[in-house]
Amino acid sequence: MIQLKDRRLASGFKNNDILIWNLDTDTLEVTLKGHSRDVLALVQLADGNLASGSQDDDIIIWDLTTNMQKSTLEGHSSDVVSLVQLTDGTLASGSHDGTIKIWDLTTDTLIKTLTNPNTNDDLTSIAQLSDGRLVSGYKDNNVYIWDLTSDSINTTLTGHSGEVNSVIQLSNGNIASGSDDNNVIIWSTETDSIVQTLTGHT
Repeated sequence: MIQLKDRRLASGFKNNDILIWNLDTDTLEVTLKGHSRDVLALVQLADGNLASGSQDDDIIIWDLTTNMQKSTLEGHSSDVVSLVQLTDGTLASGSHDGTIKIWDLTTDTLIKTLTNPNTNDDLTSIAQLSDGRLVSGYKDNNVYIWDLTSDSINTTLTGHSGEVNSVIQLSNGNIASGSDDNNVIIWSTETDSIVQTLTGHT
């Protein structure tokens, strides 16, 4: 679920649909149909369009002015679980196939695929850091940071005892990761060490 720039809310469902709600009138405006399995990831793009990832392994780009499907990006071999538009305008997609794919949204073509040499486990989440690098969570309990210049991992953050299922950069530059170990770990991007562990979930 994400909030769109025009005060609407977009949510993906297990019935394969994307519902868009008007937050001012509390009404359902439109239902987008195109995926054949559960919708797992949404991101609004800089041009106002919407990208969605699904268990059908595909990414659909939606034109929100017409509410029609603009294009489909095919290439992953498992669920697309995370999407982020990078600062250079490209789209990064993370999948349970373990890879991150970078897409040119002008031509709707695949630019490159990042494969993690350290694990065969599923990727669960990606986010871009303010310095341009990518951070990703995996089911092997680790957080990995990618250098997109060399397309390689330059940092592995180890500390969780369960699958990492969410990563995000905080406003102070640090990274927060959530895990099946019920904890949230705050990591320093300067020292690559644990700043704080937040406990309380069961």
